[in-house]
Amino acid sequence: MNFIQKDLPKGSTTGAGFLDVPSGALGMGQRASTGLTTCRLNKSNNFLTANEFVVNSFWSYVTPLFGAYIADQYFGRYLTIQYSICFALVGHVILIISAIPPVIVNPNVAISIFSVGIVIMGLGTGGFKSNISPLIAEQYKDEKPYVRTNKHGKKEIVDTATTTARIYLYFYFLINCGSLTGSIAMVYSEHYVGFWLSYTLPTIMFSLCPIILFMFKKHYVLAPPTGSVMAKAFKLIKLAFKGKWSLNPSTT
Repeated sequence: MNFIQKDLPKGSTTGAGFLDVPSGALGMGQRASTGLTTCRLNKSNNFLTANEFVVNSFWSYVTPLFGAYIADQYFGRYLTIQYSICFALVGHVILIISAIPPVIVNPNVAISIFSVGIVIMGLGTGGFKSNISPLIAEQYKDEKPYVRTNKHGKKEIVDTATTTARIYLYFYFLINCGSLTGSIAMVYSEHYVGFWLSYTLPTIMFSLCPIILFMFKKHYVLAPPTGSVMAKAFKLIKLAFKGKWSLNPSTT
């Protein structure tokens, strides 16, 4: 939001505001920043402002449909996640390029590069978001409760529903920890160093994901693709309308 909305501080080539001036870069105002980061944007007065094509938030919520379809129909969740990370990393790098000093001083060029990065990163987000939770779910295979003896010698009941809920509690707890830590680090980076560092930090952290997934692949339970329910649903809808569709509302 600050990158798009606020002006580049006087004498700064990175967008850093230091102590007395808010950080900023493109100076396109609140409407453009809200439109680009949450809704849509278009060309007006040589700048991209809110109103033409859909990006970021909307884009990131639509692309998971395609990510889920590709995983279920073709590649499986593990490979889809890995390919999606590659897309997302390319988007991350493009965001960094939009914020380096030679580019950030040219708002028209910077916003164009930034927009391309948002779209590409959204493709990666779609494949990642729709498959990471199901991949976690596949790792726990117990379907019925059972009794075990703990390290203190006492018997305890292992309930599958409770265990699954606990797994996801840890999962979302760590997501929120990462989100909080990242947000604080990025704000301080843009304010004291520049937006290029603010975009570089999450890129570095995200680049660890494919390495970790590859290293522990042999420990994962990987289910093969079994066909997409969404594809079957669309075929069913198409069959239902076949020979019956009409613009006349009175036609049955």
